Amino acid sequence: MGFVDTLLYHARVEPERPAVVLVDRVVTYGMLARVLRAIEIRLAQAELAKGDVVGIRVGNPTRHLAMLIALQRSGLVSVALGDDVSVTAALPLKAIASERIEPPRPGVKQFLVTDDWFAGGADMATPRPPVFDDDDECCIMMSSGTTGRPKPVWLSPGVLEQWISQLTMSMAGGNFEIVMCGMSVAGAWGYAVALTALWGGKTLLLSDVARETLHMISLYRAEYLVCSGHQLRMLVECQNEHFVPCGSLRHIEVGGSLLTSELVATARAKLGGRIISEYGTTEAGQIARSPVDRLPAVEGAVGQVLPWATIEALDGAGRALPQGHEGILRLRSTAQGRWEDIGHRNASDAGERWFYPGDVGFVRPDGCLVITGRVGDLINIGGVKIAPDRIEQVLLAHPQVKDAGVTSFAGAGGLEEVRAAVVLREPVESEELIAFCAARLIDGTPRLIRTVDEIPRNVGGKIVRERVRDLLT
Repeated sequence: MGFVDTLLYHARVEPERPAVVLVDRVVTYGMLARVLRAIEIRLAQAELAKGDVVGIRVGNPTRHLAMLIALQRSGLVSVALGDDVSVTAALPLKAIASERIEPPRPGVKQFLVTDDWFAGGADMATPRPPVFDDDDECCIMMSSGTTGRPKPVWLSPGVLEQWISQLTMSMAGGNFEIVMCGMSVAGAWGYAVALTALWGGKTLLLSDVARETLHMISLYRAEYLVCSGHQLRMLVECQNEHFVPCGSLRHIEVGGSLLTSELVATARAKLGGRIISEYGTTEAGQIARSPVDRLPAVEGAVGQVLPWATIEALDGAGRALPQGHEGILRLRSTAQGRWEDIGHRNASDAGERWFYPGDVGFVRPDGCLVITGRVGDLINIGGVKIAPDRIEQVLLAHPQVKDAGVTSFAGAGGLEEVRAAVVLREPVESEELIAFCAARLIDGTPRLIRTVDEIPRNVGGKIVRERVRDLLT
């Protein structure tokens, strides 16, 4: 029985059970099944063929999720359209379903998605044989963009079901009823969490706004929270301003950035629950994971490599290094999609589908993955290489710095210099911040610090350094 049929089973057995909850509305399993039926009727009238790629731009996360599921049930390949048109221009789009009028694209049909697309009638969608086989490509997720421009990753029903199975195992064996997800369902991680929750008949709470998230956790008694490191920091800040009891939380799964011991300690005190570090990619799913209290006291430790994943560190010539030696990482798993060749393959790949996430690190003899930096982000200060996130953590330790993004520029004589963008709680002179960093860093003190309204981040909460560079040019 496939994922969608399992969802429809829950709709028949417990139609009034909340399936997806936003801050201002609740969608039950029965309502979701009726909405799927309404969307499928629309799609059947669209004169599209199996395997056609349909871009969607629907802001409401519940509607977006319903569109993704209905497209797969109808044999159509879905892709969430971002604001960067150039990224998706090369995709073989056959149609765009959007809440707004899109700029015309030759050969691409357009459907204006209005409220009546989601006005479910009395009939629910019913189980039926899947249109896609397990190995067919049924959806496209855009990568995070941390290895360059975001790229399309094609996923099959078989891969999605492996994600669900693996997440169910790793997320406390599914031993919870209500999960709060701060990740966008337009991104791979948020989508995987949503599918896992609905497959298990759970209640899925969705919000990427810290204050809303806290109130929803408290009101609905959420037991499991999934968020990025940046979101966790914003939740802690909101708790410092106005405390909301979150005693129901048992697990907090965090990914997208390295966790400092200070943030972990504060989050435990302000939110409760066991904090879990997670490392994964759009291309290959979950790769490493561990409760932070089981991580070794090593900077950059992110978790035990999961049994379905393989990671190797390579030297500059592309040769695999012995375990415990730092190098450029490559990885693969039993649940990975198809992506374009981005020029990182080498002769030692021997036709195997390795993915190069752009990270530098190593796997310890005990199986723990340690990330020491990113290939393209490491800043070379007179021969000393330093990761920008280390400098960001120092800036975030200043009481007036709410968020920070660091990058490098070519300085005088061709030497790299560090620059930083910061979001401030209260005004503070850049000279004070530079002196604050100089007192705590041997290398990497920023030469320039500029105040901005927001640090650019992707749907996974990771800093988009190309856009940070634009802010500091």
